[in-house]
Amino acid sequence: MNLYQVEITTDADFVTITVNADDENEAVSIGLGMFDAGQLDTAGSFVVNIAAFPACI
Repeated sequence: MNLYQVEITTDADFVTITVNADDENEAVSIGLGMFDAGQLDTAGSFVVNIAAFPACI
């Protein structure tokens, strides 16, 4: 597992999170799951764009 930075752009703003995942697809799935569950601090009501890439720490 590796750390991935996930950027989620909504209709109102954007949020960046870091997740532990096997690949970019899993990182995107985790980010979307967190958004759907209301675990992210965002004013947006729907996702416009989402991207995941290896985190630089």
